[in-house]
Amino acid sequence: LAADEGGSFGWLEDGTSVVYQTNGIARTEEPILSKPIKCSITNAPGHYMETKMLVARLHDTTNMVESGMARAKTMRTRKDIEDNLFYSFTSCWQIYACTAPVSELGEDDSGERILVRRSVKDFQQH
Repeated sequence: LAADEGGSFGWLEDGTSVVYQTNGIARTEEPILSKPIKCSITNAPGHYMETKMLVARLHDTTNMVESGMARAKTMRTRKDIEDNLFYSFTSCWQIYACTAPVSELGEDDSGERILVRRSVKDFQQH
């Protein structure tokens, strides 16, 4: 992540990366699991990842003049995120490198494929 004062990417005080959104959301993504896998049908190599997503929106905005991204950027610590959780979930990714017949999709088709499957588990609204 590349952070700057005017951008939407940054870090909490503990070093956790955070994305600040224009709708007032602050979102963190924390790695849980990362391991190599293989497709059970084609034996194609792949990778499986799980990340914990914490999505926060300030609960009390009384007397705040900031809005949008400026409001989101007022959440600077892990405690700020936890105290203002909107929802959380585990993001699960399976990524496979596969092959198909050359030119299956046209004459410039090399046959190389990347398959990405994403799912969500443990969704909780706070």
